[in-house]
Amino acid sequence: MYGFINKILGVIMCFIIIVLMLSAVMVSEQLQARRSIAAEVTNFVDEVTDTGVLNEKHVADLYLACSAYGPLVDVQVLRYVKVVNPDPKKPGETYLTYVASEDIYHWNRGDLLKVKVTEVGPTGLASFLYRVIGLNMAPVDFSLAGRIRS
Repeated sequence: MYGFINKILGVIMCFIIIVLMLSAVMVSEQLQARRSIAAEVTNFVDEVTDTGVLNEKHVADLYLACSAYGPLVDVQVLRYVKVVNPDPKKPGETYLTYVASEDIYHWNRGDLLKVKVTEVGPTGLASFLYRVIGLNMAPVDFSLAGRIRS
């Protein structure tokens, strides 16, 4: 009798270990993909802030690079134009504000570039892990910004 119970417990433990090992591998790959997406966005922001040049090819390359790693992400490139306004409280002085602009292809020195990355929906991995072991992975959601220097 004890041999039969030990065999059943051994099979159950093997199944649990296999699920945990696969989960660890999949989570590791998912975290690597997230780091790679962040690195692509960082490189994009650095390149645009250093050169002040952005065209449709650069944006398409960013979208393709972020989509290549696995998580379904929405990437938005935003431009904020530097505006100098007269200060109504202090005559003769000015203050600086930034206003959102629709034109992301023509940059001036001092403009702000913001790239926002958000996950569209849960990946198959996130759904699988939540159903099997209740592990809930936070969605990809970050923004990086830089000021145009040239």
